[in-house]
Amino acid sequence: MSRCKCQSCNRPAREDGYCLTHSPARQREARATNKDRFKGYSLQRDYGITIGQYLEMLEVQNGCCAICGRKDLDERNNNNGSKRLSVDHNHDTGIIRGLLCTMCNKGIGSLMESSDLLRKAADYLDSHAKLHNQLIQDTEDMLDELAKL
Repeated sequence: MSRCKCQSCNRPAREDGYCLTHSPARQREARATNKDRFKGYSLQRDYGITIGQYLEMLEVQNGCCAICGRKDLDERNNNNGSKRLSVDHNHDTGIIRGLLCTMCNKGIGSLMESSDLLRKAADYLDSHAKLHNQLIQDTEDMLDELAKL
């Protein structure tokens, strides 16, 4: 019998310091083969909803991010490894707003969930786009004038 005790439960452990149940390699394998089950655990724990409710929300949104419209499981839109749409919620009230890709969810979070800051950011982008377009138009007009000479 092993003298080493599991770091998680104090049962006899193997060389890695864990029993068979708490082995990190075994846990990674279990998560990889049961993604929906583990997703369901985290949804219930973090947001109080079931995997079924998550899937209903996903269906209502046609499987897309509520902001940018990217599809669920689109590898390009999620950089957190899950490739699933995130549950967006109000951090003050806990009320769920919808499902977002990681990039949209991070964008809202980075701007502190403030609609005023989001509007200012949109106005900022619009004003610079207008300026850029005006510079292009002015350059084209000058080239036309030079071509006439």
